Amino acid sequence: MPVVYHNSLGRFRADMRDPHLIPLMLADIFHSGASLSPEEALRTRTSEFRSWSNSLGYVEKALAMGGLPDDCGVLLEYRLPRTSRRVDVIVTGHDEKGGANFVIIELKQWSSASPLPEDPGLVETKLGGQNRVLTHPSYQAYSYEQFLRSMLAPVYEGKISPSACAYLHNDYTDKASLSAPPNDVYVSEAPLFDARDQSHLADYLKRAVGAGSGREISWELLNGRLSPSPRLIEEVGRLFLKTKRTGFVLIEDQYVAYRRILTQAKLTVERDCEAFEKPEGQRRFARKAIIVEGGPGTGKSVVALTVFAELLRSLSIDRFARNIRFVSPTASYRNALLAILKGVKPSERLESLRRANDVNCFFRGATTFFKPESHSDFGPRFDPALIAPEYSVLVVDEAHRLNTRTNMYRGSSMVQDVIRGSAVCVFFLDEEQSLRPVDEGSVKRIREVAGQYGAEVVGPLRLEAQFRCQGSEGFLNWLSDALQMPHRGGASANEEGWDRNAFDFDVLDDPRELVRWVKGINAKLPAGHGLQKGGVLEGARLLAGYAWDWSPEDVNPDAQANDVEVRDHEGRVAVSLPWNSRKSSTEWAILDSTRGQVGCVHTCQGLEFEYVGVLIGRDLRYDPVKKKVFADYDSFRDSAGKKGLFGSSPGLTAAEKHRLRSGLVLKYVRRCYRVLLSRGIRGARVYCEDKPLSDYLKAKLALARDFSKSRS
Repeated sequence: MPVVYHNSLGRFRADMRDPHLIPLMLADIFHSGASLSPEEALRTRTSEFRSWSNSLGYVEKALAMGGLPDDCGVLLEYRLPRTSRRVDVIVTGHDEKGGANFVIIELKQWSSASPLPEDPGLVETKLGGQNRVLTHPSYQAYSYEQFLRSMLAPVYEGKISPSACAYLHNDYTDKASLSAPPNDVYVSEAPLFDARDQSHLADYLKRAVGAGSGREISWELLNGRLSPSPRLIEEVGRLFLKTKRTGFVLIEDQYVAYRRILTQAKLTVERDCEAFEKPEGQRRFARKAIIVEGGPGTGKSVVALTVFAELLRSLSIDRFARNIRFVSPTASYRNALLAILKGVKPSERLESLRRANDVNCFFRGATTFFKPESHSDFGPRFDPALIAPEYSVLVVDEAHRLNTRTNMYRGSSMVQDVIRGSAVCVFFLDEEQSLRPVDEGSVKRIREVAGQYGAEVVGPLRLEAQFRCQGSEGFLNWLSDALQMPHRGGASANEEGWDRNAFDFDVLDDPRELVRWVKGINAKLPAGHGLQKGGVLEGARLLAGYAWDWSPEDVNPDAQANDVEVRDHEGRVAVSLPWNSRKSSTEWAILDSTRGQVGCVHTCQGLEFEYVGVLIGRDLRYDPVKKKVFADYDSFRDSAGKKGLFGSSPGLTAAEKHRLRSGLVLKYVRRCYRVLLSRGIRGARVYCEDKPLSDYLKAKLALARDFSKSRS
């Protein structure tokens, strides 16, 4: 749901007289099951809920001190559009000149915090008994404001105007240190108030919304037209094309990772630049491996591209420092990214080629960093500090797809190639998106190779905020739970439901209905368009797991054969469609002409579509007796995905071998379908050939709660 609570200021004041009401609303949102009694709500509240409720009392006092009229609007826990991040408090109203405004208030209960001078926008504070590095509260509030300026049409069109501030309402005694350089620029944009500043906060609110009448402004925040997500890809495109730079503002953990990467990368590159200036026999080089982990849609690519663009801009001190590359092992993702960066429609081939040289040199596949001399590393006199890195920084997106064996690759470890070849390598990965046994892009493997080459390891830095599936983190958690996948960190988040208005999902009984749904969405698209302004691929795409064979390439180079024959629940072939064209597989996602083809996981991983229709074959099934999702080895047709899973298995019967092999491929089959179903921004449909699996998913969906109905 977009907001936990919204009402007039007068109603908010009345509701605050009931100490249980707002905690009960939070319990209803964050806990499954029936509505809880006030006593149950109080018992189940986490420390987050307690601090939230406590902070509101201070906000109410500031609102009263400012003499704000009752018809101002109040929104609590407002979710930023298409993310899972929420704003603590928003107050809406008009100023004395009649301007329509709203004020973002970021609340903190900190009793102390220390700025990090080397990392602007970050502070260190104690949270949960441990020291934590977090975003500066003024930067956090400012980033929310900037996010809404670029995402919400009523704001960027000037219909309503935002401002932001941070309120440290506890007895905080060191506001001056947080307001000093380098964080003064953020405090100037989003003022910082502490416990002694309540009257100043009241005056700040009165100037912005003191004339009241906030109802329509609240409505615009909740219902205003959204623009396509302003992906950082456009920012990089503008950078290369030397046009005005108006970038995407990173939020919370994204910004923490961004700052940490920049600081660590610059220190190491500067050190190696100094090493290159010494006589050859005296040179000793440093290396650093930075790991960033995040699930689908947490903004890994946004952070990767932001880091890449900023390093291109700032590391211009000499030839070595400027030698930076953006790396992606997935060709389809890389080509779609390049198409967006070139800033042209896929149909405009000549213009695309003209601009290609402006950006292509910065983007590489992972096979290009192998050096034959690396085979002689690790001898008795091996000293990694004597190996001069060729690149200053390699930013590796989709690093979970780095592998040990692929077509035309002459090396034996892409992780080794990247670490050996650069002073700093930044790995953005999600181990749950590793799809084959040859994929080696894991935290464990990176640490192992980094140790061999004397590289310092930083991280893993975690990204948690959800930017895919309209920010419906609950859907992705529900999906993992439905597929019976291990929960991250050993605990489930909120798999019991999500906001159905934010992300539209259903399980269909007929594959023809799924195809019609996809065609209906695409029929509304203007001719020749394949990309939205924000980098999300327009319309809907058909996707499928590896449950159908591919015809030989010599007879089917360009999607001539309908290999994907999908059966209905009566066993009859209901849909016959071609796999994505081999001829244009790396451009499949961005071409209008390929919309009638079925994409596989390797042509869509890393990309974002408005909608996806996913066909689940008999490689993934459900046993209603054991209540277990299982894989069928014989129906799993990814031959490359089967390699390296097992040996000869001597002494086993054919049935025992089948069970063993099916168990081994289950991990990769489940990951495949989770990747496919998480490609959609706005919604998804799924059809399962296995009826028990279909019935199971429908039953799970019926139990999932719909959080689109807010209480107000």
